Amino acid sequence: MQIETLSRLMGRPAEVMPVPLKPAYPRRVLVKEGIKAFLGTATCLFIVFVLKPTPYIGWPIGAVGLLFFSYLLQQMSRYFLRLHVDDTGVIHEVAGRRKTIRWTELRDMRLNFYPQTKGAKTGTLVMILKAGKTRIKIDSTLDHFPTVLSKAAAVAREKEIFLHPTTAENLSELEL
Repeated sequence: MQIETLSRLMGRPAEVMPVPLKPAYPRRVLVKEGIKAFLGTATCLFIVFVLKPTPYIGWPIGAVGLLFFSYLLQQMSRYFLRLHVDDTGVIHEVAGRRKTIRWTELRDMRLNFYPQTKGAKTGTLVMILKAGKTRIKIDSTLDHFPTVLSKAAAVAREKEIFLHPTTAENLSELEL
């Protein structure tokens, strides 16, 4: 695996650890993002319900408030996420809802890169694993993301799973 390339893309040091492990999203980042989402939601609600602008202004601000609120819910779900990765598969649990993908059942893997800004060298990698009707989405802000990525890529290579051209290109750049 090209650790230097992955570190550059993620914007932080990357390291592959042995499994089993229980990765999580960094709490300090989740709290910071949650506060921003809460303030955005509260500001939009204040404008719409207290200042009561005309509908031409109020509706778009209300829509933005809904986007902030959905982002707040996303950060809360990440806060409560429990992930377990081992040699048998991945277990993803949020608020009692459990998804399990066994490596033997893996049918599809996607890896996409979303730059922070157009042409940026850093950004977010998003990996989607599928087995049957089960789908698990993990992004590179997760602790130990390189370990999960390298394990999933090894399984996909071993099982000779057809990879989307973008995924194949991204894995090739990372030498996975």
